[in-house]
Amino acid sequence: MFDDEKSFFVNFIFTDEVVEKLGSRAIEIWMPFVDMKFSSLIKVIKNLDSDTRLKVLGATAMKTKRFILDISRSIKDNYVYGEDAILRALVRVFMGV
Repeated sequence: MFDDEKSFFVNFIFTDEVVEKLGSRAIEIWMPFVDMKFSSLIKVIKNLDSDTRLKVLGATAMKTKRFILDISRSIKDNYVYGEDAILRALVRVFMGV
């Protein structure tokens, strides 16, 4: 029933530009997270009209895409400094700092 919405959600997040930045394995690595986000979102928006559902889906996909890019950038930027630096960077992303 929600195959079109899921396709939109995944394609919005994993554009060619994002896959180019993160690498070809990005979809495989991040897909469980994207599936979880989509599943929890569908529970909330399933009874909304189609226009509202599409707006909420797009906004959530945009936030999810930004989150994935921020996490990936934090890991790449701090990889050479070790596990503690990566952990600090991830905590900053989660806190929104």
